[in-house]
Amino acid sequence: MRTNITNKPRAGFTLIEILVAFAILGLAASAVLAVFSSSPGRISRAENRRMAVIEAQSILDLVGNERPIEAGEWQGDLPGGGRWTLVMSPYGDADKKSDDTRTPATRPYLVKVHASSGAAWSAGTADIETIRLQTGAP
Repeated sequence: MRTNITNKPRAGFTLIEILVAFAILGLAASAVLAVFSSSPGRISRAENRRMAVIEAQSILDLVGNERPIEAGEWQGDLPGGGRWTLVMSPYGDADKKSDDTRTPATRPYLVKVHASSGAAWSAGTADIETIRLQTGAP
């Protein structure tokens, strides 16, 4: 009796196929983990930026009300370790002398506010620029 040896297909996976599957699974898991692990840092930076914008707007609101409009630079500290800087300077030709001896009724000033909030690793910053008019007697 003669037996016929035939190649039967084997069921299951080879060791190489299993290693490749684990490598792909590991790459996908590390990508998902990177997204979730960076989220707290992004949230912290976004919150610090929001606080810096609020503080910068608060400093700007003081200009012309509690702080007179005049050329100069001022700095200060914010709660939570932040800092702010306010710079006011005449805008355009407002600081140039003319032949006219009359004082203009209004003078434009460029007002710049820079605020930073939060720790150095997650600091948020805000810069606001605007023009304010210094009013005086004509």
